[in-house]
Amino acid sequence: MLTTGESVRVSKASNSQVQEVSDGQILYAISNSDGTYGLALSAADATAGTAISHNWASGGFAGGPGFSVQAISQGLVIVGGTLTTFDATITSNLTFGGLTFSTGLRTTYRSANSSITLTGNVATTLPGGIGQVNVTFGGGATQGLVMTNGSLTSLNMLVTGNISFQGVVFETGLTLAYNSGAGFFSVFGTVNATLPANLGRVQVVIDRLEIKGGKVESLDFTFNSDIRIAALTLSGNFRVIYDSSNTRLVITGTASASLVGSTATVILGGRGRVGDGPYIDSTGLVIQNGSLVSLDMA
Repeated sequence: MLTTGESVRVSKASNSQVQEVSDGQILYAISNSDGTYGLALSAADATAGTAISHNWASGGFAGGPGFSVQAISQGLVIVGGTLTTFDATITSNLTFGGLTFSTGLRTTYRSANSSITLTGNVATTLPGGIGQVNVTFGGGATQGLVMTNGSLTSLNMLVTGNISFQGVVFETGLTLAYNSGAGFFSVFGTVNATLPANLGRVQVVIDRLEIKGGKVESLDFTFNSDIRIAALTLSGNFRVIYDSSNTRLVITGTASASLVGSTATVILGGRGRVGDGPYIDSTGLVIQNGSLVSLDMA
């Protein structure tokens, strides 16, 4: 977001007039010297480096032709022979940890803590058939790419689009982060997801989705909801694990099973028995290439 006193460029869509203004917490522009046309907005309304649409009007701030607000890079600033600020936009792709991010990231340097920070909205392509996704460095609770005294402090970003993997569609809001010690990216968070094989839409908690060496190494998430397979309804706490050795998803857990008015407690992917009968091992619910392969429960 824009900070207090940061310069912005305000341009009216109907002409070429451009003004650079800043006034504490309020950013403003007046199209005519007599103030016939104008606008007023707070710094919180504008995102640094991103043009956004508002309205321009006479005698108020609604209706009329549009205008845009955009942050102006301060460039390289040296005061008293010392570099105080470096502010620029990267105009080429950036590759890090095996992922390539598109052009457009904003780079800022702060002398107070000798830190370099990269923020902004870009795209990257995730492996494992996930494909291209949009991410925001510094979006939500993330910090973007931060380097302090030449060392990587953090690299995380908000995923602003859906992620599809093995037939599961995870909705926007996940965090993509780089683990510099282990050398891999991980995706985590709590979002809604649509399960394959028409099992339903549920809220999931992703403990880990690890991307290493150009492929998805592991996926582990849980959910507490109902899933339906034809006339069978399973209600309970489930865990989903991706088996990379044979590219399949395995759903396990303890659930209440309802079928044609009858209800029983079942175990997917574990050992169970009925009464004093023998113990039975089950493989759980197996999905491969988005299709239900088998359902085995005890």
